[in-house]
Amino acid sequence: MAWTFNIKEALLSGLILKAINKGMWADSGYKKQAWEYATQAVREKAKRPNMELKQIKLKHNLCKKDYKA
Repeated sequence: MAWTFNIKEALLSGLILKAINKGMWADSGYKKQAWEYATQAVREKAKRPNMELKQIKLKHNLCKKDYKA
């Protein structure tokens, strides 16, 4: 699957904006509810209802790595 800008936006805005604004952030990272919200957002935007959480977490980590570079 190609990660378009809109799909990455769904992932990152789902995690960053919703997680922080709704208290779904802990010192060790995002809470389970934040990942669930982001997963649902990505599945809807990508039209891939079977996309797994591990794929989404991997893309998140790659985005973080690119950001830090």
